[in-house]
Amino acid sequence: MRGIYLIFIFILACVPLTLAITGEVITGEATSVPTNVSIFVLPGPPVILIRSPENKTYSSQDVLVNYSVRNNFTHVGYNIDGGNNIFLSNLTDDSFSLNLPWGFHILYMFANSSLGNFSKNVSFTLEEEIVIPSSSSSSSSGSSSGGSSGGSVSTTKFEFSEEILEVSFLQGQSKKESFTITNTGTRDVSLELEIEGLENFALLNQNTLELPKGESKTISVNFFSLSTAPSGLYFGKLIARGNGVEESLLLIVDVKQREALFDVNVEVLPNYKTVPPGKKMSVTIDMINIGLSGTAVDVELMVYLVNLDRETILEASKETLAVKEELSITRKIQLPQDIEYGTYLVVADLIYTNITASSYDSFEVGERGPFYFISYIGRELFSNPYMIILLLIVILLIMMVIIVLKHYRVFSKSLIIKSKRRKKKEKLQKIPKSAEGWAR
Repeated sequence: MRGIYLIFIFILACVPLTLAITGEVITGEATSVPTNVSIFVLPGPPVILIRSPENKTYSSQDVLVNYSVRNNFTHVGYNIDGGNNIFLSNLTDDSFSLNLPWGFHILYMFANSSLGNFSKNVSFTLEEEIVIPSSSSSSSSGSSSGGSSGGSVSTTKFEFSEEILEVSFLQGQSKKESFTITNTGTRDVSLELEIEGLENFALLNQNTLELPKGESKTISVNFFSLSTAPSGLYFGKLIARGNGVEESLLLIVDVKQREALFDVNVEVLPNYKTVPPGKKMSVTIDMINIGLSGTAVDVELMVYLVNLDRETILEASKETLAVKEELSITRKIQLPQDIEYGTYLVVADLIYTNITASSYDSFEVGERGPFYFISYIGRELFSNPYMIILLLIVILLIMMVIIVLKHYRVFSKSLIIKSKRRKKKEKLQKIPKSAEGWAR
């Protein structure tokens, strides 16, 4: 009987263990022979990342959409507020712009794959700024129209913190840059902001701005490029208008190739940062073979001048060069005699097949100052060690000449005194003794 109880207890203990084992039954014999096992990891579903727009309120109807899609997908697209689906190119990173009406909106983005459809959305609001004229602005305007009643005239004047706003990034990327506008006039001003020439590369975070007198405000510009945008330099302007006054800021976007084969850098030499009309200037151009290093490749180099209105002033040179690894050249550019004073850009385009790498540097056209040649000689001397040694030798020679001349003057003076004494002595010796006694 005791043995039956023991068997019953053993069966009860084995039941939970049996119920805890799950899975398929494996049969066969164990072996110590090595064998190969392949493990396949299936890709996950598409992951959508929306960088822009964000869940906030914007004061512009132009909206920048910047997104990324990770893992395999077959189609990617979007719709606004649940409207018609718009399919995009199958790029993992891309940007595009939308012009939407004022109000609340939802951006839906979706990606399809063999695992199904996946989506993500973001909501945002486009709200127009309402400009309410201030009492100080009205009274200022009234006193201005009154003329002599106030004894002073209010003026509208504003300026940018920079003359050129430049940005550089790879194809398909985006970047935000900022600048400052300062009201230097004597009255408040309502400004309208507009980008010209770079509509496909830049968006403002606001199109209007209230700027009280004496104050400064910071404006941000969202720069972007499509993955399919050709590499190169793109020029545009940011224009600010208010109370009949207009100012502009030059915008330069340098879109670089994602897998660059070449790079180029142009530099105006320091001696030629200011050049008079009709004179020559020198620039250095450095070219680097990145993707085909070690192989001499023929590339086309174009050098030209443009003004701040993006107008080509002069096509300086166009030549074909062989670049194996690195190549540095210097080129002289003859400025036109009738070129106007102002700021200009030297642009160098390096072209290989359908790929362009660009670079630029700025300089001024104007008269050189009265001390230009002194500063020029100083820069030339102190930038060359051999010139410094030569200058020291010249200084030593001059000092030696001064010392020799000084000693020569002392020596010649002593000779003159001795000569005079000798002549006087000889004269006294020639006088007769009688005459000498009478003289006594």
